[in-house]
Amino acid sequence: MMGFVVSRATFRAVAESDGWLCWLCGDAVAREAESGPWSGTVDHVRPRRRRGPTVLENLRLAHRSCNTRRGADDPDLQWPDELAVIGSVDLWSEAVRLAARGDGSIVGLVAPAGGEPACGWLVRQVERMVRGRWVATTEQRGDLVAIRLECVEAPAVVPDTRGRAR
Repeated sequence: MMGFVVSRATFRAVAESDGWLCWLCGDAVAREAESGPWSGTVDHVRPRRRRGPTVLENLRLAHRSCNTRRGADDPDLQWPDELAVIGSVDLWSEAVRLAARGDGSIVGLVAPAGGEPACGWLVRQVERMVRGRWVATTEQRGDLVAIRLECVEAPAVVPDTRGRAR
């Protein structure tokens, strides 16, 4: 299979838009690396195998290794273990659904002390991966706190749970 090639100008535009951070893992992409696992590549949010268009709204910066690992699969968006979130939904699927519908829903349960850190983490991750503007709030549910995620400004391109843009 022939590789995907973009112009230097397109690569730079995507990299600058993403702040030279990999959209899949959030780590810095080496600006000068020509090749190797940490070098930058342009990834399609909606994969080309699924008829994803090669337009700036569908392109993101990714490490070569992250892009290869993802392939045409949905990105992996999982709560970190240290936040001890239980009863969570699939975050990528739920964020995409919320971006498309504009409503909000409960995405996980956590001990009261973990509510604010979990909300902060969630908003940073969803804004990095799905884009748009997001708000996470907490609601007391017995001994636990429910985390509610809401999309307050939808991204330009909203992929569905199979990576297709809507």
